[in-house]
Amino acid sequence: MTVSASAASNRLPASDTISSVMSETPPPDQDASTGSVLSDIDLDDVLDPHPERKALAIDSRALAPRSDKSRSSKSRTGESRTGPEVSSIDALNERSALPRERPPQRASVAPLAWLLLLLPLAGLLYQASTFDRTTWPSLLGDEAVYLMAAQSLAWDNDFRYTKADQDRFIEQMQRTPDGLILQSPDQGRTLYYGKSWLYPLAIAPFVKAMPQNGYAVANTVYLIIASLLAAWALSSVLGSLAPLFVSAFVFASITFAHVFWAHADLFLMCCVAIGCSLILKPWFDAQRQVRLAVNLPGDRNAAKQASGSSRGSAAIALAYAARPYLVIATGCVLLVVVVLARPLYAPLLLIPLVAAPNLKRLAAVVLCVAAATAGLASYNTNLTGVWSPYVGERQAFYGYTGFPDSSTDSTPDRATDGTTDGTTDDSAQPHPGWKQAIEERGDTSWTAGGVFQFPFEIHQFLWNMLYVFIGRNTGLFPYFLPFLIGLLAFRSDRVNWTLMLTVSSVMVLFLLLRPFNYYGGGGALANRYFLPIYPLFWFLMRRPISWRWPALLTTLAVFTLLPKWIDPTSYWRTPQGAFTHVSEVAERFLPHETTQSNLKPSDQEDINYRTPSGKPLWLKPLSPRISSPDQGRTLFLKPGPNRAEVVAASEKPIRAFRIEVEGQDTRTARFARPSARHRMWWSFDVLYLYRFDLEGGEFGVDRRRRVRITPLAAIKNRNG
Repeated sequence: MTVSASAASNRLPASDTISSVMSETPPPDQDASTGSVLSDIDLDDVLDPHPERKALAIDSRALAPRSDKSRSSKSRTGESRTGPEVSSIDALNERSALPRERPPQRASVAPLAWLLLLLPLAGLLYQASTFDRTTWPSLLGDEAVYLMAAQSLAWDNDFRYTKADQDRFIEQMQRTPDGLILQSPDQGRTLYYGKSWLYPLAIAPFVKAMPQNGYAVANTVYLIIASLLAAWALSSVLGSLAPLFVSAFVFASITFAHVFWAHADLFLMCCVAIGCSLILKPWFDAQRQVRLAVNLPGDRNAAKQASGSSRGSAAIALAYAARPYLVIATGCVLLVVVVLARPLYAPLLLIPLVAAPNLKRLAAVVLCVAAATAGLASYNTNLTGVWSPYVGERQAFYGYTGFPDSSTDSTPDRATDGTTDGTTDDSAQPHPGWKQAIEERGDTSWTAGGVFQFPFEIHQFLWNMLYVFIGRNTGLFPYFLPFLIGLLAFRSDRVNWTLMLTVSSVMVLFLLLRPFNYYGGGGALANRYFLPIYPLFWFLMRRPISWRWPALLTTLAVFTLLPKWIDPTSYWRTPQGAFTHVSEVAERFLPHETTQSNLKPSDQEDINYRTPSGKPLWLKPLSPRISSPDQGRTLFLKPGPNRAEVVAASEKPIRAFRIEVEGQDTRTARFARPSARHRMWWSFDVLYLYRFDLEGGEFGVDRRRRVRITPLAAIKNRNG
């Protein structure tokens, strides 16, 4: 069965040359087939993998120029079909004429939508370029290893730790590299940085140009690229409003504030956003009709006739036909980069496999993913001795632990031109301090104690599920609220369900493998482990929705993001020790994540408090106003503007706590049920946790006063 020239002319633009077909793409607000109607049509209806449909051929005359008179005459005579059957393309054209789901958007909306995206991005780039990192009193989390590795790549062209790297870091950053994570494949003879080399390599050119804030500029540049490509991809669904939605995704969440953190999570998020933009664009792009026409049998001859049979035009047509494979290959490589940087994101590789429209494209995707994975893993093995930094022997170093003395060179022998001859020095000795650190603190790699370091416990898992969404410091609702937009515009298809499966799988993996640290540990800004998969909610959108939704969610985000909107460059803690990204609303109404070991809002360690009766009681201060300078023998309460909250844990349920504040009346905090019930990182038994305010909600302390907490008689456990 063939499609006649008149049928082809009905679906091609007015100019029938191949160049105009490739360049002319009607925006979704002008052509219903690119917007709401396409969302109702399964991709298999257009890109059918069945071989019998590949027999569909387009007459070369369909692409040849002809007068409007001949076109109109064929239309009047009804020669638009060669038989009673209708091709999938003709069916698509007929459905394109159906009423639209919503009226077309006005052209004046597009400039405003782009302005609402580009202006905040430009402002963010300006802040990053003028950011003075020396104003922060210390490094955060894993910043030391990423920055020092980037400096080593920029100045030394290697990924190996040496004493010179440490001296250069202290000179440029004006502080010691606290939190430096190192890795050794040969028991300390050679030390490498214990993180993936991909993010340090991405920021190395910027760090060399601007040692203090180059990483922040690099983060912003990658965020701009990811935002523009996401708006480009989503424009097929949202039309001219796509930049507005992308702006809400970025700036109505905590995403933009990660620009000033030297962590890989924002870079990984950009890789996912860019990769999904390239891979998923064909699913809702009107140009797939043109691509189908170019790739059908006989299309090359038709392209030559339409473009004057020139070699240049034929080369353009062939390059255009190969473009989908190159674009999808790039997207696959970016997703592989994310997976190798953090293997728990492995479900991301399902996306290009499911998005492949036919067996030929699926084979290309599988080959690309396999080649990229093998190539990057092999390079990482040759570079550091392990395929992933999470599986090798690792250790963290701080100022109080000291740093390995790496002044002795135990790297491969170097020739006179600075290159290596590929041999290693078998007589090299372990670096001083490495063996002692391993013996004292043990191997800190994720696989040191086995993949599942902690047995599954249902209470903790359920509480973690609750905290993931509404946690005071890490919840999705307070810090990633626009994820709801993807759910509101959700429409069932195999790619969407794969995106949902990917998000769910990654989150469950973190909850199972890292139950006491699902958010990123000390120095994390909200849930940094969730940040790389956050763009998957962007691409859940399969139908246009009103601009009022991003406007509403942005308004609601004021209650939790206002501190970061006012000052996105602020240090993660206030001078009193509280988290700067946690608003007063979140602190008052949202629960504290009692399951997370590294979450210390008081900026101090937990307290093994000795009650007046002599029995120990575990306490976690949630306010910097609470302190114990003598390791739990006494408690003190200082004046301050925030609540003096504390969490207490007990092996048995407690009916009340008697609280005595020096100079005030004794108060009793009663509980009908515990605030939470789950195990802790220091006990595999299920414990009862209680959260209460030492002042009862009123700030009445004018100076430091002593506090006594006495658990009253425990009640009998109803469960036996």
